[in-house]
Amino acid sequence: MEKINLKGIALIAVIGFMQSYLSFAGKEIISEGHPSNGFYTGKNIDRVAFPIGGIGAGMFCMEGTGAISHLSVNNKPEMYNEPFAFAAISVKNVPNGAKVIEAQVPSWKLFGSGGTGNGSSGRNYGLPRFENGNFMARFPFASLELTDKDIPLQVEVLGWSPFIPTDEDNSSLPAGAMEYRFKNNSNNLVEAIFSWNSRNFIGDRGGRITKARNGFILLSDGKKIDSGTGFSVFVDDNNAIVDHCWFRGGWFDPLTILWKTIQNGETIANQPVDGEAPGASIFVPLS
Repeated sequence: MEKINLKGIALIAVIGFMQSYLSFAGKEIISEGHPSNGFYTGKNIDRVAFPIGGIGAGMFCMEGTGAISHLSVNNKPEMYNEPFAFAAISVKNVPNGAKVIEAQVPSWKLFGSGGTGNGSSGRNYGLPRFENGNFMARFPFASLELTDKDIPLQVEVLGWSPFIPTDEDNSSLPAGAMEYRFKNNSNNLVEAIFSWNSRNFIGDRGGRITKARNGFILLSDGKKIDSGTGFSVFVDDNNAIVDHCWFRGGWFDPLTILWKTIQNGETIANQPVDGEAPGASIFVPLS
């Protein structure tokens, strides 16, 4: 019997998987005019999903717009799982200076999918986003440049995985990074607040949210960190302010209160609560 190189097959499978996400060639999906190996722009970013998260260790995707999708962290593939999680920037004293740090929501998400006829409950598609995005894929890095006439900053999002060739241990770490970069090209002082916000997508029913250094941990209904499923989110800035429990209300109340806080350039520092917490936020003041 001929010997089969399983490592080679796995590598081919990974490369094929990446290409299936990064290069949809059908004219019905991708508009013409995209240069080979260049930036994805305009409608070309609408069908891009870049894999992040460690080989075989659970993963998510950074979409061409900057959104997070394909979140598979519950020991099963969830290719259509788009969590209610987003980053935002709020520039003080600037009209319309609060935006989700993503490009515009693709039209295919707004029409035809389940729940869209009732307003896509549980989504954040109605929040303002950047006008334009340029996406570049360079595995294990994905880069997104965002521009908007209302935001006086140069904005870039860099997503990456701990990928080191020939080092399977570190390359399998169940982690991924998102770097948000802001550059002031003017001579004027800009004060802003960066935030990363998420519902408890690990424990939607009875889940808890507890502390992490400069961040929070989303928990399932386990009473202890090690007794259930957990997902940790944190930043590397010791000036971070963490809201461990959004406003606990019905319908759109938690999101309404959250966005009002972001829009006003404010921060909230709620401690973890006993029982269910709908979501959490990290705030980082910038100057």
